[in-house]
Amino acid sequence: MKITTPHETRQQKLKYLTNNGYLRNLQGEGYLSTKALSLLTKLPEDTFTTFIPDDMEDETTGTVNIPEDSVKAMRRGSKELQAKYNTTDMIDILYAEATK
Repeated sequence: MKITTPHETRQQKLKYLTNNGYLRNLQGEGYLSTKALSLLTKLPEDTFTTFIPDDMEDETTGTVNIPEDSVKAMRRGSKELQAKYNTTDMIDILYAEATK
């Protein structure tokens, strides 16, 4: 399956993802929202809200400890999406999932 069309540049994809709350720029660093993590891993968004502190969603940064069973499920979901779209490019996968 071809993800990128001539009408969708990478910059347009990044703009769409940022404008729709999937990507954030905090203190000059790029971050994924819990909504984006959910799409990229095929896990429910509330999975991430259980171990990501509320203040991190409010434009602060920090370290998160993810339980091992969640890490395994995240890897499994992301590998399925990589196979589905035949790419490892996170932006292409996120954009395809966000716009389907």
